[in-house]
Amino acid sequence: MMRVFLIIMMFFSLVAANGQKSETFVMPMNITPAVSGSFAELRTNHFHSGTDLSTVGKIGVPVYSVLPGFVSRIKVAWGGYGKALYIEHPNGMTSVYGHLSAYCGVVDSLVRAQQYLQESFEVEIHLKPGELNVAAGELVALSGNSGSSGGPHLHFEMRDTQTQDPVEPMDYLTYVKDDVAPVVYGIKIYPQSPVSKVAQGSVPIYYPVVATGGIYTLKDLQTITAAGKIGIGVHVVDFLTGNHRKCGVADIRLLCDGELIFHSNLSRISFANTRYVNSYIDYADRINLSRFIQKSFVDPNNRLECYIKKEQLAIEAGEVKKMRYEIRDARGNMSVVEFTIKGVDTLAKPIVRPLANGERRLLWRRGLACESDGVSVFIAPESVYRDEIIKIATAGIPDNPVYQVGSYDIPIHEPFELSIEIPQKYKSNIGKVYIAYIDNKNRYNYLGGSILNNKLIVKSRVFGRFTVVMDNTPPSVAIKPVQGNDYRNRQFIDITIKDEHSGIAYYRCEIDGKWQLFEYDPKTSLLRGDLKVMGLKRGGSHDMVVTVKDARGNEKIQKYSFIY
Repeated sequence: MMRVFLIIMMFFSLVAANGQKSETFVMPMNITPAVSGSFAELRTNHFHSGTDLSTVGKIGVPVYSVLPGFVSRIKVAWGGYGKALYIEHPNGMTSVYGHLSAYCGVVDSLVRAQQYLQESFEVEIHLKPGELNVAAGELVALSGNSGSSGGPHLHFEMRDTQTQDPVEPMDYLTYVKDDVAPVVYGIKIYPQSPVSKVAQGSVPIYYPVVATGGIYTLKDLQTITAAGKIGIGVHVVDFLTGNHRKCGVADIRLLCDGELIFHSNLSRISFANTRYVNSYIDYADRINLSRFIQKSFVDPNNRLECYIKKEQLAIEAGEVKKMRYEIRDARGNMSVVEFTIKGVDTLAKPIVRPLANGERRLLWRRGLACESDGVSVFIAPESVYRDEIIKIATAGIPDNPVYQVGSYDIPIHEPFELSIEIPQKYKSNIGKVYIAYIDNKNRYNYLGGSILNNKLIVKSRVFGRFTVVMDNTPPSVAIKPVQGNDYRNRQFIDITIKDEHSGIAYYRCEIDGKWQLFEYDPKTSLLRGDLKVMGLKRGGSHDMVVTVKDARGNEKIQKYSFIY
């Protein structure tokens, strides 16, 4: 059967980025999938590092090694890629397969042995060349929905082995069809100096566009007037053939009077710099309007490698600038946006907004350290992407105040240190308190915190509202009822574990006094044990003890007896 599959897949070959023909590349799944997420797609705090291949709601689709090589890394985790497999190939590339439901063959045996050895569901295994070789087209795993997956699919990556930088997988996935050009919704013009002007003022303006004769132009033939240094951004998404899922674009070029002034290309990304996506986009627009605008100018503290050209655009009075965007997806499908900017006089006086009560200037080169009303803030230099104005204020009830540090729509790259005095009412149970971040939907999110001199100290990578919360409630443990507790004709034991405050931090399942493997899925709050791999003696009664702890040390122990 495998030989037949390999013969069929021989028809699929790739041409590497350098234009030279590579060895035969076997597709990772023997189906024609829809792409549910593209490489370098704009995600929360990161660029997407691979291509998501939908399995149409199915779990358990066979996954094959795309090239010959050896298994270099296996990682099993609650979140992230869940069950992931890394295969290093002789051509200098590493393929990655994420959100798997199971490993196959020797890999499965190796993982389970390590889990029992370490008595942990989460394990990470590194292997050397020659220890576990695989052939092109060899079955290595089954697709799934593990980790932080939002639905059944295979997360597939191709990485440069030496740097571990992910590269565009569409160069390899030749059976994914894409003949659809990116879709442009609008452009946005940004003043970039105290005297710059867009239209009649000093605030950015968004201009919708419409497609006319294959080229996007400004809706209602609007005229853009501007003065001084300005920046431009484009609101664009990409779609693949027959697919409604929004994907990212690969290449953006901006020309002024026929000369290239800006060029970004996302054919390769670096994990070390992926958080700079928050500077690559208009972060405030994303937070406030769920609109991803890709900026064609660069903040002073943005270190992304994707910028090939980045000239500053300045408009003088009386000038007429012919602007042209050329935007391409990974397959080279291109969309064009054309518009004109007319130069007018700059603002008569520089716009320097005075600070309101509680506001402070945060200079990106210098950072900020301050203390106010029971809260201390330390923001290290080069933690933000540009100079910002942030507000530090106190609100809420006196015995449990809420502290505002900046606002949700200001991005921060490096975490800042936040210190909050523990309210008097919590000091009798000080070990159970923590700092919570209150998001823009008024949800409380656990941050934690260490205790020093009656203060909680934590690091946060978001601005917004913070408060102190107590968690002295243990997690809940509920074993799915089975009639007569009889599992002789069942394969799985299912347990639901939940914690409404600081979250699940630890669990352990023992049967007859021995640790047993139970897989944890935080998305469904499910612990699942496979009875077939536990080696239990059949035909008798067994005693199970489930221990669960939250992040503040609250513990729940549940005992259960069953027949198997």
